Amino acid sequence: MVGSAVAFLLGIAFSICLYGAVSRYRTRWTGTRVQTLLSSRLYHVIVGWVLGYTCLPALNEALLLGVVMSAVFLAGWSSMAFGCSVDWRVIKGMSLQTLRAEAGQVAVLLGALVGALFLTKTGTLLGGGGLLALGGIMAMSLPQSRGNSKNMRMRGQAHRTPSISIGIGMVLLGVGSLQMRSEIPIVLYLPFANPILLEGLAGRAFCCLGIGAAVGLVIDLVTRGTGPRYFAYLVGAGILLGVGMGVNVAVEPVWIGLVAGIWIIHTTLHRVEILRLAEGGATALQICSLSAAGLLIGSQPAEGLVSGPLFGMSLALFVGLPAIRLVGERMAGPVRRQHAHVRRLFDLGDLGLVGVFALTIGVGPGFAATVACAWLLSRTLYTLIGDALTDAVLRLLERPVAAGISS
Repeated sequence: MVGSAVAFLLGIAFSICLYGAVSRYRTRWTGTRVQTLLSSRLYHVIVGWVLGYTCLPALNEALLLGVVMSAVFLAGWSSMAFGCSVDWRVIKGMSLQTLRAEAGQVAVLLGALVGALFLTKTGTLLGGGGLLALGGIMAMSLPQSRGNSKNMRMRGQAHRTPSISIGIGMVLLGVGSLQMRSEIPIVLYLPFANPILLEGLAGRAFCCLGIGAAVGLVIDLVTRGTGPRYFAYLVGAGILLGVGMGVNVAVEPVWIGLVAGIWIIHTTLHRVEILRLAEGGATALQICSLSAAGLLIGSQPAEGLVSGPLFGMSLALFVGLPAIRLVGERMAGPVRRQHAHVRRLFDLGDLGLVGVFALTIGVGPGFAATVACAWLLSRTLYTLIGDALTDAVLRLLERPVAAGISS
């Protein structure tokens, strides 16, 4: 017991020292790789892992429960923020080239999943639900683009445009997660009518739609006439209520948050405040997601954390995601030969990690922690060597042009 207490205190001291060193010497570390790692905020994963690994045995269960509930709330909040971007006024301003590029990426991604199912034993290891969930996380890892706001009410600012890839990824993640979790029959007792039994995938999807619409309606009603001081608290309470109900009836919190966000953005009188809330919390959401991932990984026992085949399959899919994006864009048309555009192909969006959190309830913390390890390793790899790979891809794309000019 004394040894565990000492380890816990040392873990807290290490976390404080690491945060202090980063905040004090951030501008003094001039190395390119160091600055890249600091800007990616991956050190929050280290702090979370240390605190989770050195936690007192008496607090392990409470810590794991808190991490799981926080992860589910982050999943609901992030999907709500994405749902707020699904606005017809924004969709009308999307370019056809963007839609074709994302459709090509989704098509190649689905082809890669089918190939992985037939060429490996993934089907017996994960089942169809597990493979769909991994595919959904891959699609959600596509960073959201930002469009021009000339036709929007918040003039002078850029907005996140709705992504087809992320939307399809949420659908795949929800279907896969619902297939892997145990089903709880839901009975609706209506006055002067026979009870309605909701079961199966269709019944639980209908339940997600109902809960999400109810949450959106509640948030819309309670925020009318509310000042900006308490606006975020009311929205957060509504999302927490919705995902809590979803956990109790074994439905997908990502779908609940998505439906709630779509409902809110089309009915609220505080459209500008909602958009600012969804946009302004991106940094805080990233820090909380990385810290929660570290805590989730550190809180798992070492012998039950990493499943070799699952980790290897997840890592291979996440590492191959930039190639899938590149092939999908080439299928849709010529790829823009711009460094910033090609560099985005190697970025893993934070919604992918949020998708991993959605698996903690349906599949279990061990499964989610293993997939999170593979996702974070891929993110770290492309953070370090993404620029070099971008230059290599640009040289590869310029070869046909140079060959045509010389001939």
